[in-house]
Amino acid sequence: MTSAPAQATGCACGEDEMSRLMMRASPFVLAVAGCGMWMSAAQAQTAEAEAPAEAAAPAVADDEPSADEIIVLARRRSEQLIDVPAVVTAFTGEQLDRAGVLSVTDVARLTPQLVVEQNVSAYGGLITLRGVASPTSNTGAEPAVTINVDGVPISYGHVVRLGQMDLGQVEVLKGPQALFYGKNASGGIISLRSADPKDETEVMVRGGYEFKADEYLLEGLLSGRLTEGVRARVAVRRGDQKGYVYNDFPGVRHPRGPGTESTTVRGTLLLDPADGLTVRLKGTFDDVSDFGNLFLAQRVYCPTGVPGGSAAVPGLTDCRADNHTTRQDLPADLATRSGNPRYRDGVPYTEIEQYVVSADINYALTDGVMFNAISGWYGIDQSSMDQINRGFAQTFTALGGKKKAFSQEVRLFSDNADGAFNWMIGAFYQNDTYDDYEQVSLLNRTTNVLTNNRAAEFSIDTEVYSAFAQASVQLTDSVELSGGARYTDETKKQSVNLSNKFIPQVKFDNLSPEVTLSYKPDPDINLFASYKEGFKSGSFQITSLTFASLINNPAVTSIDNSYSDEVGKGFEIGAKALLLDRRLRLNAAAYTYNYDDLQVSAFDPSTVTTRISNAASSRVRGVEVDFNYSMRDQVDGLSLSGGLAFNRARYREFFGTCWVGQTIAEGCTIDSPDAGTVPDLQDLSGQVLPRAPKWSGTIGFDYEGGVGSGLELKLNGRTNYQSFSYLAQESAPWMTRGSQFLFDAGLAVGAEEGSWELALIGKNLTNKYYGTSGAQISGTGVAGTTGTAGPGQRADFSAVVSRGREVWLRLTLRPNFLN
Repeated sequence: MTSAPAQATGCACGEDEMSRLMMRASPFVLAVAGCGMWMSAAQAQTAEAEAPAEAAAPAVADDEPSADEIIVLARRRSEQLIDVPAVVTAFTGEQLDRAGVLSVTDVARLTPQLVVEQNVSAYGGLITLRGVASPTSNTGAEPAVTINVDGVPISYGHVVRLGQMDLGQVEVLKGPQALFYGKNASGGIISLRSADPKDETEVMVRGGYEFKADEYLLEGLLSGRLTEGVRARVAVRRGDQKGYVYNDFPGVRHPRGPGTESTTVRGTLLLDPADGLTVRLKGTFDDVSDFGNLFLAQRVYCPTGVPGGSAAVPGLTDCRADNHTTRQDLPADLATRSGNPRYRDGVPYTEIEQYVVSADINYALTDGVMFNAISGWYGIDQSSMDQINRGFAQTFTALGGKKKAFSQEVRLFSDNADGAFNWMIGAFYQNDTYDDYEQVSLLNRTTNVLTNNRAAEFSIDTEVYSAFAQASVQLTDSVELSGGARYTDETKKQSVNLSNKFIPQVKFDNLSPEVTLSYKPDPDINLFASYKEGFKSGSFQITSLTFASLINNPAVTSIDNSYSDEVGKGFEIGAKALLLDRRLRLNAAAYTYNYDDLQVSAFDPSTVTTRISNAASSRVRGVEVDFNYSMRDQVDGLSLSGGLAFNRARYREFFGTCWVGQTIAEGCTIDSPDAGTVPDLQDLSGQVLPRAPKWSGTIGFDYEGGVGSGLELKLNGRTNYQSFSYLAQESAPWMTRGSQFLFDAGLAVGAEEGSWELALIGKNLTNKYYGTSGAQISGTGVAGTTGTAGPGQRADFSAVVSRGREVWLRLTLRPNFLN
């Protein structure tokens, strides 16, 4: 048997049980002919050996792991979690299924210090880990926290909207990561691995309904052995909803939203053509659409008590975070008047298609040397139209983007788990092309005159070469020293249709070392200390209005819209232990990292654009602890788990943009070189970074046990806490998310043999609403009072607001008629 997947704080399950449980996370629609062919193939085969748990990982012991063994792939080889000298949070497919995880955003609810939210910009997603994040609104930005899907590193924010289903395991690696996951990451990595097919044929059909949003999900799975040495798995999910946000603007086409419709298909083909050779082919396709990027955005702060700007609707906009918004449709003839077919019939929309394909080859060259190659393809095609109320006018945008990325990693590494010396060498290549389109137009609501700005088209081509190596030496029976480094050479080229003044390319190179000392006085105790560096390349600013004045100025012959790379470096110490006869699993770590040339973004409400620069350095320090306690001696089937994290993420040096109406007495005291004589910057040195709560934590329980008559009962509950945090770089007292507790719970009853299950799953049962990111509303406040003696007149503030209470009813059927 292969090893069981890892879990965060609970006990690992055996492979047979896991294969049954992971069936729950899969789809429902399969062609009758295809199913019949599968049945014939499945019935004709004889048993064969299980495939390795991960193609890139050397095989582990054939014995099924005990409940105390947690196997992770954080260092791209199968290891017990306690043996990995790094901070890793891991979840099994069973845990994710019980929690009703449907996206990466749901994973963040289970992980202290991880914030994953949708963003209203074309970038689509926002990931913050330990307070480290990327600029929020630039589609050309590299992420500080990379998402890795089945071995493919993805450097694009919209990946947070990629539907997640049929997951085998999720691992969250915190802090800079340079060695093991393809592309360098300055903040961390979220590794998502889909479930693999087993020898046994698996069939699953599932239907789910969420009451508040009138949302349904239909899922299905078919998995098993096709012929000797060939196994396959296909999972499908279809979702649709009316919406959980109410649009109070009268006469709109969509009074509820976001109205998400989605289709996700995931497939795996696992081949064992020869001894020592495994080929794993995986692909995911996702198609999602809704009623516009800004449907989830609403005014959450109005300094006068009512919404400002002539486009506001007093009496309908309540200026607080809840499940109500006011979004009006645009004129139906907008496409004709603007000459842009993307505006369609004036009703906001977003459409996104994504795919991820990987080919993972693992081959044993000799008894002690392994070869691994991972080829990856990622693509996205997105299109959207939306409107922003802007004072006297209605501002509306049409956006589009296409990205295609190919990556190739090759590695040679030793397979000598009991040896005193292990090594790894490898190389990585990535070619990435991104085409961005945007048009911003203004409609004067008084005169009905349309001002059509010129459409901007940016194209960025990225080419990355990197080489990496690592070696580990067992100095004594209990002390291991490991070290390595990755060298990266990255080139970005751009073309812009607006002008030939833009610089054509930028280059970045970096060497990121890493060294770790681990001490294991006992098999159940691991103490470690490490030094790490991480790197995130710079890029180009993509926003046409930001450069309008420079393009039209004949004195300007060259426009440098680039910003530089960001580097993080620092130390971690940690301890892992299995105590109380291995019933208590305890992990603790302390860390300190400095980030130089921090990439920051600030929204300019006067031009409705976001500017990105390397204007700051920051320091991130903290302590985190998590535990799992199995109460098998007291109550069989009951376990407790939790985690607590303290994080102090602050700017070391940063002069940031003042908020609209910020006076000298409120700190707007610095005059930037290009702003004349009126102060427009504030000293944010020592201030907390956005989306970086000082305290965060979870605590919960899981219970599973028989209740007689062949029935099994499952109960779980978890509380998530996050303290105060800022939502925007300007760090105004009202641009915040307050301290909150969120509570999730689940109840399921089903057959002990697993043929059916009926579950009730609740998320955010306390029905809390909170902002996740935000910006000042243009056309409100008085910019002329900024940097003066006052009184200042502040702008309204808009935020993307979280989803409220979710209550899911879910029926899962797992017939075994194919076995």
